[in-house]
Amino acid sequence: MKKILYLALAAVLALSCGGKKNNAHTNTGYILGLSMEDKYSFTIDDEGAFIPVVADPAGAKLASLALVSCNPDDVIDATLTDTGVSITPKKIGSTTLTVQSVANEDIKASCTVAIAAVPAAPKSVAVVKTGSHFIDGNLVLGNGEDFQLEAKVTDVNNAVSSSYKVAWSLVSGEDYIDLSAAGKVTAKANGTATVKVEVENYPAISTTLTVKVMQAPTSISFIYTGEYQPNGNGEVVLKRGKSTSFMINVQPADAIPVVNVSVANSLLINASVSGKTVTVTGVNFTTSATTLTITSPYNSSISKSIKFYVFEYDKKDVKPGDYVYSNGTQVRSADSGLRHINPLVYVDPSTGNIASKPTFPGTSLSGYSGYNYVGVVAKNSLPDDNDFLGCSWLSQCRNGSNATDLTYGAIRNYTKSDLGGFANNSSAHGLVVAANSRNSSLKWQDKTECIGWSNDYKKVDGINIYQSQLRGILAFSKEQRDEFANYKKERGYLDSSNNWVGEYDEHGNPIYDYPYKDCAYVESGLVAHLLMNFYNKHLNNSDYTVLPVDRIDSSTSLKMKLYGSSTKPATTGWFLPGKLEWDIIKYNYTVVNNSLYQASSSSELGASAYWSTEEGGTDYAYVYRPGVPSSYRTEVKKNTTAAVRGVFWL
Repeated sequence: MKKILYLALAAVLALSCGGKKNNAHTNTGYILGLSMEDKYSFTIDDEGAFIPVVADPAGAKLASLALVSCNPDDVIDATLTDTGVSITPKKIGSTTLTVQSVANEDIKASCTVAIAAVPAAPKSVAVVKTGSHFIDGNLVLGNGEDFQLEAKVTDVNNAVSSSYKVAWSLVSGEDYIDLSAAGKVTAKANGTATVKVEVENYPAISTTLTVKVMQAPTSISFIYTGEYQPNGNGEVVLKRGKSTSFMINVQPADAIPVVNVSVANSLLINASVSGKTVTVTGVNFTTSATTLTITSPYNSSISKSIKFYVFEYDKKDVKPGDYVYSNGTQVRSADSGLRHINPLVYVDPSTGNIASKPTFPGTSLSGYSGYNYVGVVAKNSLPDDNDFLGCSWLSQCRNGSNATDLTYGAIRNYTKSDLGGFANNSSAHGLVVAANSRNSSLKWQDKTECIGWSNDYKKVDGINIYQSQLRGILAFSKEQRDEFANYKKERGYLDSSNNWVGEYDEHGNPIYDYPYKDCAYVESGLVAHLLMNFYNKHLNNSDYTVLPVDRIDSSTSLKMKLYGSSTKPATTGWFLPGKLEWDIIKYNYTVVNNSLYQASSSSELGASAYWSTEEGGTDYAYVYRPGVPSSYRTEVKKNTTAAVRGVFWL
């Protein structure tokens, strides 16, 4: 009775993978262990698929000693043979297949069987051509080099599919390369071979690849073709935003020309390669060199490196810190050796080499005979606005005839293009700081008739000078402007009974007017200097003279006249700086002061207070200390003594 029940159970287990019965009768053999791979994949049309099963001891007959089962049991039919399991797919899906010893249910092995749909016929196959070994669509290898080929297959929807297998074969060139079944190429000798790849089971879907075996390079050299050439140390000093190029030569001449280009810091320079030409562009300033390296992917033992510095200015540029010379009508600039300005980096002007200390030409350069040293550049461009002198609004002056005189010549609507600029760099202009201070114990003026405030007119030189034409239009400090803007004027009056007689707003409140709310703040020292010069010229009492202006205008050592040539003025002429000019000097203080010190140690801008054209009120004016940030701009009494430094726009 027990034997009948045992055989019945064995029959049930054999039918669990879709109804195909296994021969599971026992015999004198035995099984100590079973094993198989973890996963198998088949398509729905894979009839006769087979999963091998390893039994211990070897040679054990699985068909008579084991059972097979599946969960779920409707995905495949499985038939146990002496060496494994024969598979017939029934539907798309996945099942767990288990082979188990009949005698000992603890001895078993399992795997996952996945059944997928039959893929559609492929559309095309192509070799993946990425990396430096592909040149003009061909695979180029050095003699003795290995390379693993890859292929991609696309389906009818032009999508890359991994459902297909490919086969590699060598069409020609067996003397030059070896090709493995998996697509690995080994170069043997210089020459050309052809490799074919096709989709398995679809021989019509194929493509070929040309493989060239060439001589690997033994050396690399450069030929510079760009504007920026290496200096004496082999370094390239590049201006930000500018590019230089060089041609790459590999030796021997028939060697593979391909190279790899890498940049140590892409935030400072970037490099692009087109054929044999490398183009390098400066991106950001650097105080230390960044390196560009050229290597050959065919010979790792050779490489070539170039150091690049990126500066704000190149050798031909006029820049802050440069010297300015003049013979009274012409102006020339001289390289101070400064390049990237903040922090300071130095370049020897004669060699272009990076230097640890600045090289200053001074006044000894040949070709400057007859020129008088006048100063250093504080800024190499004019203010952005077209009316850079800020005089266009002078036409608002209320007395038209006096307004013409007041502007001290036709300076209204004066533009950047009206300046001649540097003779050796016509596209550059700049603010120039005088090398030496004038009287260091000079008062602004002892008394004042503040041209921004006075309501009165005076009869001087036989004509009436209406200072009031400036009231509410011009102010020589922010404080003055704000005072003007806040000045209120009643549009009516209070009668004897303290009743308002005049205009009311919609709420029944008396109306007050602010007539000077659009008053202009004269930041430009040049404009203020010219207005004060006009004021000085029409005074009959020297007690009221604006002394710093008068002292600069009367100086015989500052030879350049206002505007120089009438057609293309060399400069604006010397004037007392205003807030605009002092702010520029402060911004470039380190560079400008360094150059001033090189000209003469007594010329540097130290902690001294310097007068400006900025007037704070009847009794006050502003001094500037560009080297002392904590007290950079200070309002002091006009009878205080301070130094005077002239500047001009070039």
